[in-house]
Amino acid sequence: MTKHQRCHTAELTVPSKAELAKLFEDALKENYAEVQCTVGPCPDLRKHGLVCEGLGGKVEYADCGTVLKSMFNPDKQLDVFTVPATGETFGRKDAFVIGSGAGSTDEFVVNSEWCGNLVMKDGVVQENGSYASFVTDMSVLPEARAVRKCNKRGEFGTIGNVLFTDGTPGDVIIAKARVRRVDKNWSEDPHDQEFIRILRTAINKQWPDAKDHVLIGGVMVVVKGKTLTHVMPPYFPPPGSKPGKSWPDMNGWSERYFVSNKQLIGCTTFLNHQGAGLPDDLKWRPDHTHFFTQDESECGHYHHDLDPDVIEYVAYLVPAAKAHKVELVSASKL
Repeated sequence: MTKHQRCHTAELTVPSKAELAKLFEDALKENYAEVQCTVGPCPDLRKHGLVCEGLGGKVEYADCGTVLKSMFNPDKQLDVFTVPATGETFGRKDAFVIGSGAGSTDEFVVNSEWCGNLVMKDGVVQENGSYASFVTDMSVLPEARAVRKCNKRGEFGTIGNVLFTDGTPGDVIIAKARVRRVDKNWSEDPHDQEFIRILRTAINKQWPDAKDHVLIGGVMVVVKGKTLTHVMPPYFPPPGSKPGKSWPDMNGWSERYFVSNKQLIGCTTFLNHQGAGLPDDLKWRPDHTHFFTQDESECGHYHHDLDPDVIEYVAYLVPAAKAHKVELVSASKL
């Protein structure tokens, strides 16, 4: 059955970069020993392996599929989006596109992680620096995995959280933090002191009303330190599984976790809350960060650091003006 893309658009609240920088600095100081957040020119992102120079110009966000209704839905697990077709649903033909999602089953056959990094012009992918990672052998620990460059079609799988910019030079929020303070705000959930979670929590507290959607995206670099990452199994969650449940309730399906000691180049998006106003009980994804390494040896989903005395981050961030919820549906649901 042929599926078509359906799009619902939300106008976003767009705080100034200066306001966000101050907010982020105050939040990070509660958790890191050394923090600096400023507004300044974006460095050339190509030195980090991105395919465009900056994050300037018109900033929009596309949230494609959902974890529960797509990844955990057997009828939608094989859905494949393309960046050009996704951009076309909201009139975007030229863009530098970064993001996090599942890899295309048309391209890699198995379930995989996708870190998007591409540029398109006139609705055609001109350069694709995206990577996908997938587990190749589940019989050993840690599981064997592979990293592959993606083809020029600009595909990703059943879920994706994607930032569209013009890729031009311009001012960004530059957020730096190093040495996580384990003496402060300790939690049994290590994600509570995770760099992106702290920033997302800060905008949630500042703009708690559901009508004030604030969405931030950009590039997060783990400069040094150990991090916990995951790659999904090469198969999809079995019927009856639900996200967030314990291992037995997942029918044996679970992410495969890895420890990285390398500099990670992360593509991230996060917003203040999942919001309201979308049809069919759909929600915005709160945050999503995937990464690659410049030596092409690692790619996957970033969780949190494991090395508080050493860890160091720098992020280049911009607020988006519009968010688009994009679904693949049958013609009868258009």
